[in-house]
Amino acid sequence: MNNIRKYLSAAICCLLILCMTINGAVLVDDNFADANSQNQALPTSIRIFNGRAATIRTDAPGSVTFNPASTSSEGFWGFFTDGAPVTLAIGDRLTVSTTFSLQGVAAAGGTDLRFGVFDSKGTRNTANLTGGINSPTFADDTGYAARLAGTTGTGNPFTLFHRVAPGASDPLINATTPLPSSEYIEIPGTSATPRQALTNDVPYTLTYQIERVTDTDTRLTVSLIGGSVNLSTTGTETSTTPHTTFDWFGMRIPGTNFATGITFTEWFANYTPAAPVIVSQPQPSTINAQAGSNVTLSVGATGNELSFQWRRNGQPITGNPTATTATLQLTNVQAADSGVYDVVVTNPGGSVTSDPVTLNVGSGPVDTAPIITDQPDDTVVSVGSSATLTVVATGSNLVYQWYKNDVLIPGATGPTLSFPQAQLGDTGDYHVVISNSGGSVTSRNARLTVVSTMSLVDVAPPTGTENVCVDTSIQITFDQPPVPGTSGSIRIYRSDGTLIDTIDMSADTVPGTVVPGTQSSKNIGGASSRFNYYPVLVNGNVANVYLHQQLDYNQTYYVQIDPGAITDASGAPFAGVSDPDQWTFRTRTAAPSAGTNTIIVSANGDGDFCTVQGAVDFVPVNNTVRRTIFVRDGVYNEIVYVRSNKRFISVRGESRDGTRIEYANNENLNTGTLNRTLFGVDASDFQLWNITIRNTTTKLNAVANTRQAEAFRGNNDRILLNHVALYSFQDTLLLQSQGPQGDYVNNSYIEGDVDFTWGAGTVFFRNCELKDVAPPSRPQAYYSQIRNPQNKNGNVYVGCRLTRNPDTPDNSAYLSRIDPDDFPFSQVVWIDTLMDHHIRPEGWLINNPSLDPTPANYPNIRFWEYNSRDLETGAPVDVSQRHPLSRQLTAEEAEFWRDPKNVLGGWSPPIKGTPMDYDGDGRTDISVFRPNENNWYLLLSAGGFRVQGWGMNGDKLAPADFDGDGKTDLAVFRPSDSNWYIFNSSTNTVTVAGWGLPGDLPVPADYGGDGKADLAVYRPSEGKWYRRDSDGKLHIFEWGLPGDKPAPADFNGDSITDMTVFRPSEGKWYILNSGNASISEFTWGLNGDLPVPGDYSGDGKADFAVYRPSNQTWYRMHSDTFQIHITTWGLPGDLPTPGDYDGDGKQDLAVFRPSNSTWFINSSTGGIYSQPFGLAGDVPVENAFVY
Repeated sequence: MNNIRKYLSAAICCLLILCMTINGAVLVDDNFADANSQNQALPTSIRIFNGRAATIRTDAPGSVTFNPASTSSEGFWGFFTDGAPVTLAIGDRLTVSTTFSLQGVAAAGGTDLRFGVFDSKGTRNTANLTGGINSPTFADDTGYAARLAGTTGTGNPFTLFHRVAPGASDPLINATTPLPSSEYIEIPGTSATPRQALTNDVPYTLTYQIERVTDTDTRLTVSLIGGSVNLSTTGTETSTTPHTTFDWFGMRIPGTNFATGITFTEWFANYTPAAPVIVSQPQPSTINAQAGSNVTLSVGATGNELSFQWRRNGQPITGNPTATTATLQLTNVQAADSGVYDVVVTNPGGSVTSDPVTLNVGSGPVDTAPIITDQPDDTVVSVGSSATLTVVATGSNLVYQWYKNDVLIPGATGPTLSFPQAQLGDTGDYHVVISNSGGSVTSRNARLTVVSTMSLVDVAPPTGTENVCVDTSIQITFDQPPVPGTSGSIRIYRSDGTLIDTIDMSADTVPGTVVPGTQSSKNIGGASSRFNYYPVLVNGNVANVYLHQQLDYNQTYYVQIDPGAITDASGAPFAGVSDPDQWTFRTRTAAPSAGTNTIIVSANGDGDFCTVQGAVDFVPVNNTVRRTIFVRDGVYNEIVYVRSNKRFISVRGESRDGTRIEYANNENLNTGTLNRTLFGVDASDFQLWNITIRNTTTKLNAVANTRQAEAFRGNNDRILLNHVALYSFQDTLLLQSQGPQGDYVNNSYIEGDVDFTWGAGTVFFRNCELKDVAPPSRPQAYYSQIRNPQNKNGNVYVGCRLTRNPDTPDNSAYLSRIDPDDFPFSQVVWIDTLMDHHIRPEGWLINNPSLDPTPANYPNIRFWEYNSRDLETGAPVDVSQRHPLSRQLTAEEAEFWRDPKNVLGGWSPPIKGTPMDYDGDGRTDISVFRPNENNWYLLLSAGGFRVQGWGMNGDKLAPADFDGDGKTDLAVFRPSDSNWYIFNSSTNTVTVAGWGLPGDLPVPADYGGDGKADLAVYRPSEGKWYRRDSDGKLHIFEWGLPGDKPAPADFNGDSITDMTVFRPSEGKWYILNSGNASISEFTWGLNGDLPVPGDYSGDGKADFAVYRPSNQTWYRMHSDTFQIHITTWGLPGDLPTPGDYDGDGKQDLAVFRPSNSTWFINSSTGGIYSQPFGLAGDVPVENAFVY
């Protein structure tokens, strides 16, 4: 089996294109007399193609020889019709054979020879293949195959197979046992022939025969005869869906594992149809017709390639075009037309003559011609149930003959056509011809549709629903798993009958790969090219249908579904929905207001939109303000694209694990980096927070190849990914900036195996886990491939963890790889990395260098590393065997590259959210709480004024972003009942949670790094922190002493708040670092100072800072430069209210002056200004956590 799998990428066949003799059973009979194995111009000759250039072809008179010495496998295949395939009816037989001899037979004796006969479905390659048989034209070909199972021992020498499902583009690769996939099923065979070895230079004839025995039984016979070898196997398949059409055959050998040469001396294909059988004789035996009337005679016969010739008195009837059809029409008959009529039915298998009918034409009275008074009706019936089609006619001596799809139905000669147990094959158009001596009449067509017993359980949106999202999908729930059909359509109409959208199920709607045919496609996000997509996805018993575009607001719609658009597992069609009143719904009245800065997406329909793309499309073109798309927990099956003219979009999930965007987009479905990505962004200043993006593309496609399948692609400047999870295999994350200010990935999880972070730079990664998920069968992995050009930084990874699947072997992964001749300036830097033993000792891979890969030859390759440590022990990694093109940085160099500003052209994004930012625009809003009213007064930086009643006198203010939507939620901690009362901005709902005791100090912050504030209190009496994280986990930390002031902040820049206390008695800070639980101490301040930590320098780390009320001076130690900054800002009695009021990512000095209720702000980029806001007695909210 392992050897067979190795052939997967090298499996080869050769194309044999053949011509059919006119009206003959011999399709191919080529003995290569013209010494040209690639000539298909002669009758019955073939053209042979080989799949690998290394195979040597030698033509000679009477033979063609192939030498596969340089290949691991080889093969031969060809078409034996030049157009429509051969169709086998009951009794028909197709025989294909080849005569060959071998040279250099391997010791294995010629095992694993495979042969098959298939239907190309109209898709044919027309040239030699250079990479094996790997052509998508073969992927969906159906047919039968056989494998020579061995040459020694007892038992059947051959195994027979039925190819039941589309699969590998080498249709013979999986024709082996045990079956490696569901592509084939084995057909039991019987034979007493022992296995025998093959020898050199002996002519062998391999013959494969397919014979339709009955409607359900197909007999397969394969034999190999020559010299002393006489091998054969016969098997009969019983199936309601046998393969009946064929137009090519193929033979596969395992190259040098089989023989060093193979010579063909003949290829032969013969089609033998069964002789015709008359199953319905013309009737009645005597017809007395009045002159001038019309007469119809019909015959029913079975067999292939049937031809008809009606005769009168034994002579062929000429001049009447119907005389060569199954139904003879005689119009305006006269006495001269009297005679004895019969019909000769012929095919290549023989001929048969019908019973005679005597026609007497006279002028006397005859029967009145029939008149139909009640036509047969269209009928829908479930599989297995009974149905009838009935016609009512007047007249004497009536003769009835029913037809299905214009083909006579033998024995159907009454006014009623009955179906005691209707089956799928009974579906069709039926009519009946009624005749007597006075003439004939034909009914209208009545459609019989046989449908599944599968019933509809529910629909969404439910019928009659109002306020539906305009970007809704529609869902249909059945009582069993449905299957997307291959015919019919699903349609959406406006209530006035206008057709709005059509899902054409005849297009390729089945998730998979390399399936020829028209794909369903639509425009997404205004991209320059359309995206192929799956309009119907099935999950359990639910079929989800995705429309091509959004609907209009304030409109009523109805849904119609054709029978067959959806089927059950057996292929029986769902009956469909035809009544316009059965499934209706109405969209919401209007879109959100144009100035909306926060857009809610909810999969269950209670947000502004149902899809992320719907919200993106709502953002105006040339957007200039930050707009937040808050995505509630749920699974969103969609491709998302953000155009370059939609800047300043933030997409925030409700929770990283609960908010999931998933789709199987890849290079097979959509070609090129723009279209094959699940979530693509071409806009600058984009942010993605707290969400999972999972590209559900499998590791290998149907032909066992990997394919590019990005989960996220960012192609512009200042793109931020914070606390996201990205899943795929190959090329999971593609980020590349257009200028020096690159992109930032923080505190995120990235999973893949091949180049799963890649692009042209510039990207800074901090505190990320990158997991190698390469399977043991293909363990080699590459963490990155960075293609930055000259004068542009590449990718820098700081404080990351390189992990692996439990079954990923040691020494199997590279830190990066590059082709240095194509990308001579590649830069990849790993600093402070924890890595497992799957990282190879050399660490780095250099592909295809034209020169010796040394620093002298490739001086601009910057593969750098510093302080790599063992994932488990923390011990330094042995880097003594690293590739010579890489080097270890010095401590000073590492410190330089640890700073994101040095990587990203001076840019470092605000990754912790902005305090007191109630409108989500990235700027601190001025806010006060008025105890005598229990009202919050907010002066929003984005514009506007808001008053919100929330809390009671005596509550402790505790605002924070608890729901992770990027906006601060109003919240209070009530000491009297130890409850937190939170007004969630994302949902306008209330959360009440008990956590804490009277006397506790609320210190809510994101201690878990999930983008949400956690409930937390500091208990001064104990010096303990009590935390309840947003995921429900409880934590108690003893960190502090009585008298300490809690001052939590992110001092190490990992986007996780560190528990910190300021000890006034010592003027000292004590920090419990979140990343590694290490302890830091720093002396900064005096007794009586107020701790006001924050990122005043904008480097992503909190700075030590105190406000000294005694002299109204701010003392700050900047973490990026360790420079001291002292600024006097305030007057006696002022309250410090620091915040990022100008939105530049830096904390600004600010105070609130109770004496005149005025705010004085010294902003880092916006200048100095004052803002009256509040009344006497108001509490400035920005001062809430200054203890």
